[in-house]
This record gives sequence, structure tokens and C-alpha cells, in this order.
Amino acid sequence: AALADALNETAWSLDAQDDVHASAAYRRQLIRELGHRLIEGV
Repeated sequence: AALADALNETAWSLDAQDDVHASAAYRRQLIRELGHRLIEGV
């Protein structure tokens, strides 16, 4: 749970924005997912 909380906080702190390629919500989810894979894979 601590990892998920930290990744969520990081995702929100990056000021993701919508554009024609991806929504801000998608970008935040991507940070959470890739961050989890990166840290758990180490």
C-alpha cells in the first residue's frame, strides 16, 4: 500500500495535461503502472 500511495502522489505532482495523444488521467495511470513495474522488477 505504501508503494501505491507513493506512486499516486508522484503521478499527481507531475502536473499531467490533456492533449491530442492522451488525457491527463491516462498519463497519471501510466506513471502509476510503469512505476510499479519498475520498482517491483528490481
